Amino acid sequence: MQFLVETGVLGFALVGLIVVLSLFAALKAQYLRGDPLMRGLSFGAIMGIVALMIHSWVDFNLQIPANAMTFMYVLGLAWISLHYGRQGQASEADEEPDD
Repeated sequence: MQFLVETGVLGFALVGLIVVLSLFAALKAQYLRGDPLMRGLSFGAIMGIVALMIHSWVDFNLQIPANAMTFMYVLGLAWISLHYGRQGQASEADEEPDD
């Protein structure tokens, strides 16, 4: 809501797209990753994104630089949980079973 008021529909759409894509990345990591650490990281990112979205709906808390930076950090954790350790080869926990 804060971005809608401050930047209009275009700014809100751009920020909303980043948040939604990060949320889907964390959900995809929950589904695909077998590593418990990465699944826990993605679960934490999902909870952090949802909590900050709810709080931002009723309060302009992202005007505080520390809160905005924390939100960007949580969005980054969602992408890390999906892609960390997957360059070149998958670990044994992330391999899909052969049928």
